[in-house]
Amino acid sequence: MARRIPAGPAPLAPLPPAPVADDPRTGIALMAIGVIVLPVMDGIAKYLGASYGPIQIAMMRFVTQILFTLPFALWFVGLRALVPRPFWLQMLRGTLIGAATMFFFAALRFMPIAETLAIFFVSPLLVTAISALILRERVGVRRWSAVVIGFLGAMIVIRPGSGIFGLPAVLPLCAATSFAFYLIVTRQLSGRSDPWSTNLQTGFSGMVFLLLVMLVADLLGFEGLGFIAIRTEHWLHFLAIGVISTAGHLLMIMALARAPASTVAPIGYLEMPSAALVGWIGFGDVPDFWAVVGIAVIISSGLYVSWRENQLARKARAR
Repeated sequence: MARRIPAGPAPLAPLPPAPVADDPRTGIALMAIGVIVLPVMDGIAKYLGASYGPIQIAMMRFVTQILFTLPFALWFVGLRALVPRPFWLQMLRGTLIGAATMFFFAALRFMPIAETLAIFFVSPLLVTAISALILRERVGVRRWSAVVIGFLGAMIVIRPGSGIFGLPAVLPLCAATSFAFYLIVTRQLSGRSDPWSTNLQTGFSGMVFLLLVMLVADLLGFEGLGFIAIRTEHWLHFLAIGVISTAGHLLMIMALARAPASTVAPIGYLEMPSAALVGWIGFGDVPDFWAVVGIAVIISSGLYVSWRENQLARKARAR
C-alpha cells in the first residue's frame, strides 16, 4: 500500500527522502522559509504577465528548474536520474503540475496574488473529495463537512462584487484541480523514486507538455499565448523564478527529511500572508474584509483536513 502524504498547500510537493534525523523544529523552520519565499516567484510571474503569455512563463519556470536541478541530480543520483521510473506516472505527474502552473500564472494576470492563492488552497480539499469519489477511500462526515465549508470559503472570496467574480476566478480552480490530481499521483510514487530524480523528471515532462500547448496555441492563432521573444531586461526575472522555485522546494525537501509530513504540511499556509505582503508591496493589492474571511475559512478547513488525516494515520499505525 502506498504511503500516505498529507495534502499540503505548497505549489510543488516533493517526494520526501528517508529521514536523516528527528528534528521537528528545524523541519518547521525550513518549511516556513521555503513557503514564505515562494510568493516572490508569483509576484515576478504576475509582473512578467504584462509582456508574455502564461504558457511561456510557466514553461520557462520548468526550463530554469531543470537547469538548477540537473547538476544536483547527476551528483547525488548519477545518470539514472535521467531515466523516468515508472515512466508514465512520472510523465503524468509533470503534465499535471505543468497544467496547474499554467492556470495559476494565467489567473495572476487578472487577479491579486493573495486571492489567487487562496482559491488555489482548496486543492487539499479536492484531494479528499477525489480520494472518496474516484479512489473509493473512506471519507467520513467530518472531512466531507470540511470540504464543503472550504468551498464556501472560496465562494466568499470570488463572490459577486468582489472584482474577481467571473471567468478569471475559474483559472485558480482549474489550477487547484490539476494540483490535486498531481498530489494523488505523487502519493502513488512515494517510495518508488528518489526526490532529485523525480523533481528533474517533473521539470522535463512539465516543460514538454507546456511547449506542446504553446505550439498548438501558436498554430491556432491564439494571440498572446504563443512564444514571444524574451527581452534582455527580462532574462534575470525568468532566472529568478527558477532560482526561487528550486530553493523553495529544496528547503521543503530538507524539511520533510527532518520532520513528519503531518508536522510540516500545515506550515505551508504561511504562504498566504507572504502572498498578501508581496501583492501589497508589488502591486498595491489589499484583500478586503470578506476576502480575508473567505481566506480564513479555506485555511481553517485545510488545517482540519490535515489534522484529521494525521489522526487517522496514527490510528492505522496503532492497529
